[in-house]
Amino acid sequence: MERGPPSKLPEHEFGTENGEQAEDDDQPMLSAHALQALKEFLTEQNQLSAAADEDGGTTTESGSDTTVSLVKEDWRMSQFWYDPETAQTVAAEVADLCKSDDFRVACVACPTLYAYLKKLYPNASVQLLEYDMRFEQYGSDFTFYDYNQPKDLPDALQHSYKIVVADPPYLGMFRRTGQQNS
Repeated sequence: MERGPPSKLPEHEFGTENGEQAEDDDQPMLSAHALQALKEFLTEQNQLSAAADEDGGTTTESGSDTTVSLVKEDWRMSQFWYDPETAQTVAAEVADLCKSDDFRVACVACPTLYAYLKKLYPNASVQLLEYDMRFEQYGSDFTFYDYNQPKDLPDALQHSYKIVVADPPYLGMFRRTGQQNS
């Protein structure tokens, strides 16, 4: 015989133990300071989201002498863009390592570096390997890359870069990926 849900569950199924009422006083609560910080964060996210809707989802990173446009970082995907000083410093180091006309660089999960390399060194061959499909706007410079499938790359990209810079969102996962490819 099939029975439907009970109209009222017994008290012991609602957090009471041995017929005694469970205490509800230990509910987690945010401090006033934390609540204010959360409200400010959510307001900022809403403003950024509205601005991104207006400009196609891009943000501008300004440096002392360069400006690059990027899609808005998405913290839910563990995306955090470099500040202009960091991006310019890393781009200069990469350029120094290349030291020739053979400037072929793959940027794995580091779109800020990709953007700065293209801005500072327009003749460089720079490929962005990234999980976020919003970067398709970069055309043939973009390759979808899922580091859970590290060997799933187009043949044209295999062994074709002088420098590979990787800044994955989850380093532990990337270490396993590197071990698989060794």
